[in-house]
Amino acid sequence: MAVPTSRASEKAQVHIDASLCDGCGKCIDVCKDFGLELVDERMPSAIPSQEAMTTQKAKIKETTFVGCFACGHCMAVCPRMAISINGKTLSPNDLFRLPTIRNKANYEQLLTLLQRRRSIREFIDRKVEPEIIEKILDAATTAPMGVPPSDVNVLVFDGKEKNRKFAEDFCTLLKSKRWLVSAWFLALMRPFWGKTNDELFRKFIRPLVDVYISAMDKGVNVINYDAP
Repeated sequence: MAVPTSRASEKAQVHIDASLCDGCGKCIDVCKDFGLELVDERMPSAIPSQEAMTTQKAKIKETTFVGCFACGHCMAVCPRMAISINGKTLSPNDLFRLPTIRNKANYEQLLTLLQRRRSIREFIDRKVEPEIIEKILDAATTAPMGVPPSDVNVLVFDGKEKNRKFAEDFCTLLKSKRWLVSAWFLALMRPFWGKTNDELFRKFIRPLVDVYISAMDKGVNVINYDAP
């Protein structure tokens, strides 16, 4: 299924500085659009009596697979920094140096991080500092993307009051859409979306909607638990 995204509405623009390219071919190896190739290029000799030399340079193909989707790999692996990409919200300014191998997490550290991961429903009554929010957002920007790259938007509710207002508005929306989990609608849709989706809506989504709405009517927020 295609993922609607504004980033897919145009191709990114790739520029290769021939004066920097040494023809190593690393960019060709990583381009999954198959849009780059090595071509022979005659370079004039600095000595007039000598013939021109032939060297290989990376070039952009006239015909590509789908067009550059700005994954950035060719730009990242080029040892001479000869490639730049602009478009689909990507630019050379987005590159950063990889941490040294000495600073990498080992297997035990990574496993510990994953094992300690939990869904939090109880919160300390303390506002989250802006510096911590910025650190979380910086880390989130390193998450891998699919193809085509999807639009990602982050909305930060900085405070319990805003979180509560969001939960209340969400419940108001659920009430207006409650017919989507009604018995007659689910019976109507079952022949179209099958047994698995029917059970999902009947046994999970409809009870969840009922819990969200009934709890909020009693003043209890079980959507985001008034997180700070």
